[in-house]
Parts: sequence; structure tokens; C-alpha cells
Amino acid sequence: MNTILKMREIRVILFKAGVILFIGMGAAFVYNTFSNAGIPLQLSASSGQYTIDTRGYPVLGAEGAPVTIVTFSDFQCPYSLQAMPMLNQALVRYSGKVRVVFRNFPLPKHEEAQKAHEAAACAEEQGKFWVYHDRLFANQNAQDIQSLKKYASDLRLNVEQF
Repeated sequence: MNTILKMREIRVILFKAGVILFIGMGAAFVYNTFSNAGIPLQLSASSGQYTIDTRGYPVLGAEGAPVTIVTFSDFQCPYSLQAMPMLNQALVRYSGKVRVVFRNFPLPKHEEAQKAHEAAACAEEQGKFWVYHDRLFANQNAQDIQSLKKYASDLRLNVEQF
């Protein structure tokens, strides 16, 4: 019962952050939304569970955590930015019980988003995804190529890979 209460608290935290939860969403809507975006999604009609591949993506939190939150974010999206403090709060408050997996979801309406996500992938290859991630969210209005390279240089990354 205590675990159920904590899961409800996590849902409330995420709801406050504006993070989309699949709970209560129609299976067809979720499947179509992610399929159209090229994100493989498996769903079980009988259990209402959705499985999203998280292997090979940046992770914060305990590897064996019972709760995995998959965030589909755009570095130029103000709503993605608003979700980050709540996700960080969940990681701290439920240390060892929650992990956050980052998935790229650059929106077409954000002109520089795709390049920002490519730069974040370069940072990930150099073991500095999360610090670069934080820099991008802190500078949502400056994600042109020159700025992306400057952030890499500031973080002592190999700029030639950007």
C-alpha cells in the first residue's frame, strides 16, 4: 500500500509538471501519436501497458528502479523546460525508486531543435549528455550552430565532433 501511495504522489508531481502520462489516454491515440513520430511502441490491449524501448538512451537515476519515466523532450520547447524541475524533484524525492530516460523529440516548429538534439548526441558520445542537456535548456533561445559549438567548448568537449 505504501508503494501505491508513492506512485500516486509521483503521478501528481508529473501532472503538476505538465508531463504527459499514458494513464487514462486511449491506446489508439498513444499508439498513433508515437508511431507517426517514428517511435516504436508496443502495447498490450489486455493490460493497458505501453512498452517503450529505453536501451541506449541517456538515463538519470538507479538502473533497477521500479519506476521509469520516459521524457520525450525538445530543447526549444518551453513545456519540456517546465517539466525538468519536477522530474529532478522526483529523482531526489524517490531516490533509487525512479529513473528518467531522455528521448529526443524535436518539434518541426522549432527551427533549431534538430541541430540541438544532434549536438546533444555528440555530447552523449563524450559522456557529457546531461550537462549539455542542462545548458541547452538554459539557453532555449540561442541554439544556432555557433552557440551549440560554444556550449561544447565551454564544457571542454571535442568541438570537432559537433
